[in-house]
Amino acid sequence: MRTAVAAGFLLGLGGLFLMEWFALAVAIIYVSFLVLLIDVWFESELTNKWRIGIAVVIVALIAAFSWRIVFVPAPLPMVAIITDAGYPPGTDINGIIWKPGFTELRLNILNTSDRNYQNISLSIQPVEQGSSRCPRFVNI
Repeated sequence: MRTAVAAGFLLGLGGLFLMEWFALAVAIIYVSFLVLLIDVWFESELTNKWRIGIAVVIVALIAAFSWRIVFVPAPLPMVAIITDAGYPPGTDINGIIWKPGFTELRLNILNTSDRNYQNISLSIQPVEQGSSRCPRFVNI
């Protein structure tokens, strides 16, 4: 069982570097931790004191792995700036034909972390002034 655990850890750690395989790699690592816990618990040469001690260490490693690798914060603070644009009606601004009542909206999205984000798809749907609909921000 320990060979399978070691192989699972190596496969999982290798997969952590590939974004497409991240979720699968994390699952493999968690399964490897679980198999290691089972192996330690059924090891006949260990006393209960040693089993509990090793199990506590393994659970601490699971918590550290989860806290530092899996469940890291990924903040993307946003700042919206709305200005009254002075464009005459009918003006084409980046494919938007300007109409009376339009305002210019600029959205600044900041990456304040030391991590690089990849494959972010952001859909922004501003609402009309006086509308009861809420703006919808979707991050996929």
